[in-house]
Amino acid sequence: MFEDIPYRSKFEHFVELSQKCKPYRSADGGERYPLGRRAYSKRYWTFSDNKQSVTAYYDNVELLKIHSDDTVEFVAPAGYGQGDCGILASMLYGWAQIQGQYGGAVYYHVRNYNEKENSIKHPVFKGLRFHIETGTLHESSKYEVHTLNLDTKKTKILREPYEGLFKIGAQLMKVMDKNQICQEIRETREKLKAQSMLRGWADRDVREDLKEYLSNNDGVGALIHLGALYNYKNIMTWYRWGSPGSRDLASLGEKPYVTYVKKYFLDELYSREIANGGDVCHTSVVEGPLVKLPTNRWGQKIFVGSNEVARYS
Repeated sequence: MFEDIPYRSKFEHFVELSQKCKPYRSADGGERYPLGRRAYSKRYWTFSDNKQSVTAYYDNVELLKIHSDDTVEFVAPAGYGQGDCGILASMLYGWAQIQGQYGGAVYYHVRNYNEKENSIKHPVFKGLRFHIETGTLHESSKYEVHTLNLDTKKTKILREPYEGLFKIGAQLMKVMDKNQICQEIRETREKLKAQSMLRGWADRDVREDLKEYLSNNDGVGALIHLGALYNYKNIMTWYRWGSPGSRDLASLGEKPYVTYVKKYFLDELYSREIANGGDVCHTSVVEGPLVKLPTNRWGQKIFVGSNEVARYS
């Protein structure tokens, strides 16, 4: 789509273009040169910083700055859309894309997609600057990625009161009639709906819902309650299409139902503890550039020096 844009665009290339190419007419008198085909007037570039850099624009928004030392700097005010990423991929040695599991935008310094695992990678934020050929960081944007990881000893203490409850529930559900379980889940959902406990349930601490089941050691009731509450996808399919098929029935009360309900509960348990300032995580610090991307499951921050920077997402 953007094959007409200069590939691996070094500063010298734009200087040469300015000597050969006529700029667009501009009401403010500035010189705007076409970025690729002249017909696309919303894609253009200008000299900046007293002609010590070039700034590329798309739809009148700054995208990328190329300095005279052939370092590139991400300068978008808010982030990058699909079209923006396409332009960047045409101008750079690699490409950028949004990846939520890694915390936001990521730049891969490689052209071959199959080689991305061993390539240099950068989290993308405003001001990120690196050499266009090597991917090495400029002094002004050397960063650290601070990632929260669960402390297994502390999370074990946090989930310990519920382990026995889930174990009992899982064992009993294996020998229960599957249609009965499905009916109980349906009835529980209708009960929660009647009590207005489904709307806005995400704002309520689900541990409160389990207090009664915990005191009665009712593991089956707890799992059914959580299944109805979390809108477990297979259960919702059964509501929609009637009685579950034999294949779905075989998994109810075993994996994946119990496994996923328990997972959703524990994820919420840890998330709420972190949000309330609970000490259940430790922080790992990695300096850029990166080869292995740290996952962003529980929280991540990027620092340049002592300043936290906002990542594009």
